[in-house]
Amino acid sequence: MTERKAAEEALRRRDERFRALVQNLAEAIVVISPDGEILYNTPTAAAMFGDSEPDGSGRAVAPLFEKLHPDDRDTTATVLASAWTASGTVGPVEARVRHADGHWVWVEALAQNLLDDPAVGGIVVTMRDVTERLDAERLNARQAEILELVARGVPLDETLESIALALEASDTGLRCAIFLLDEDGSTLRARAAPSLDAAFLDQVEVAQAVRGGCLYGVSIQDRASTRVADVENEVACSGCSAVALANGVRACWSTPLASSISEEALGALMVYAHAPGLPSQAQERLMAVLADVAAIAVERKRFEERLSHQSLHDPLTGLPNRTLFHDRLVHALERCQRTRSEVGVLFLDLDRFKQVNDGLGHDAGDELLVVTAQRLLSAVRPGDTVARFGGDEFTVLCEDLPAASAGQSAAEISERLLAAISEPHSLLGTEVFLGASVGIAIAIDTETSPDDLVRDADVAMYHAKQRGKGRWEIFDEAMRERVLTRHATDSALHRAIERGELRLFYQPIVAVADQSCVGAEALVRWQHPERGLVLPGEFIGLAEETGLIHDLGRWVLREAATQAARWHLGAPEDFAVSVNISAHQLARGDLDEVVGEALEVSGAAPQRICLEITESVLMDDTDAIVEVIRRVRDLGVRFSIDDFGTGYSSLGYLKHFPVDAVKIDRSFVSALTSDSGDATIVSAVVGLAHALDLKVVAEGVETPEQLAELVAIECDHAQGFYFSPPQPVADLRRIFSRNRWRVSDAPGRGRRRR
Repeated sequence: MTERKAAEEALRRRDERFRALVQNLAEAIVVISPDGEILYNTPTAAAMFGDSEPDGSGRAVAPLFEKLHPDDRDTTATVLASAWTASGTVGPVEARVRHADGHWVWVEALAQNLLDDPAVGGIVVTMRDVTERLDAERLNARQAEILELVARGVPLDETLESIALALEASDTGLRCAIFLLDEDGSTLRARAAPSLDAAFLDQVEVAQAVRGGCLYGVSIQDRASTRVADVENEVACSGCSAVALANGVRACWSTPLASSISEEALGALMVYAHAPGLPSQAQERLMAVLADVAAIAVERKRFEERLSHQSLHDPLTGLPNRTLFHDRLVHALERCQRTRSEVGVLFLDLDRFKQVNDGLGHDAGDELLVVTAQRLLSAVRPGDTVARFGGDEFTVLCEDLPAASAGQSAAEISERLLAAISEPHSLLGTEVFLGASVGIAIAIDTETSPDDLVRDADVAMYHAKQRGKGRWEIFDEAMRERVLTRHATDSALHRAIERGELRLFYQPIVAVADQSCVGAEALVRWQHPERGLVLPGEFIGLAEETGLIHDLGRWVLREAATQAARWHLGAPEDFAVSVNISAHQLARGDLDEVVGEALEVSGAAPQRICLEITESVLMDDTDAIVEVIRRVRDLGVRFSIDDFGTGYSSLGYLKHFPVDAVKIDRSFVSALTSDSGDATIVSAVVGLAHALDLKVVAEGVETPEQLAELVAIECDHAQGFYFSPPQPVADLRRIFSRNRWRVSDAPGRGRRRR
């Protein structure tokens, strides 16, 4: 019996090994007989479906089909039916089977026909649980779909609603809502709740959530998920349990939305269940992923809003910038056509702002701009737009101005703005006073464009500055004509030098004692091809603004030096040609090079050139100006102070400057015989100038009485229409002849200036 016993023992061990393997398989195996009964199922099958009878043999297959999800029964039955006639393996097929505790289990099944195998005699169905894999795939797919919505820039509410619907699709007994915190961080508002009744949402006391009064607040404050299995028995939900129960909510689960960058609380994802209980692992994963995706969508939206705000607002003051102002102006002009009202634009530029920047620094200047912006906002009407146009320029859009009194209304607003700005500012312990100039433009017809309106307001502002600053001006057609003329002059002036249209006129400077000619002042004229002879008052200021003054000044110096060289023979020893120098030419710092070049090209003696500068020039950047004057004087050129008495300097102040002469302004000379005060001033200037070893030239002499007064006070030199008006060099030949350098018979002698 030894061999038989050994064979039985081997068979027993093989059966035990087979049984152990089968019982511990990850897959579930069910054997179905030809009669439709379960011949055998592994313990894994019972565990997979929560079956209380792990053996299960002898039972009919029909109850197993009843556990299948209704949507999967037909497909599964078709696959199993084909296994009865097919050879080999049939499938796989995926289906949902209800677990004993009620949740659905996804299985993947294969069927193999072993009816002819006497050891089996049935259909072998092998199943494995693929719930986690399919959940993960579906979760990834949902996440990808929602992230695509975010990437495409779909509106935030639409994206959040898709997230809520994705969660609800996982279980028919769930409803989802996404709440977001307001900007102030104190109140939660529902932004997506596709399947929840609006009345229910209204009844929820959202404001209490942030104060920790219910589930929402706890979830957000602790930055942690909160789960309530039964609302009725949960203390944390005592404030809203009645509302929840009345709306069929028995359980609720909250997952916070948190910023991935700053960990700032953004809101909460809320899930409401109709039956008590806690979420499954799959539901936990789903809520965590969807909460993260919702947070990404919210952060992207806020980032886009910040970018949009930054692109349309000034970063320093927070006011709308030029782009946003233009957009609002376009819409305002469209609306005014319907409302029959008018639109006004105010263009405002601060006065003396550069002094603050230079004196207190740019940080103080920035602070002043911020304060100014706040004051402007407080002075305008509700609905008006205040914008920063750049630098210290601001614009105000005034809508709905009464058609009959639009200009008056805009002027009243301007007065309030000027009053607000003129209030003192305290900066770095210093009291600062500012002013402003305001230009007003009113849209007078429907054809007015936004750019034209802003341009006209800018022109009016410039006109206000010219008329004394600290005031407002309304744009009119006269301003428009001046602007057009100015533009045409600017364009033509660029070509005037290269076309040879500039001319030099000369006005003699005479010795008061014997009326001998001791010099001449060179005065530029523009021989315009259409307008005729244009005086310097119409183009010198424009040349200074555009920078053409440097080229123009270089030309004048060369021409004057060339003429001085021609007059050299026979001229008195102290004869010189005077040339006016602009403050811009001095500020550039290369005047010595320009003068040296003119002397070299012309061959004129340096002492034959006298440069005239206004006294106001000496008040700006004194050290630099003095250095430029010294370098030019080192060449042998003289300097004179022009229009003395109209600025802020004094003879005591002038002793610090290397100049040779002082020219008394014509306003004092004209009153010599009628105003004793002016006569006293001129006499004092002459006396003090002589004490400083300076020559004195009286400008604007027009009568013999004025000349007699100058002789009496021993003034050195004079010029004016009494002697000769400015005239071309050809007309001065009789005066500047080789043998006669007197002006007793000069053309125009004794005629008053017109």
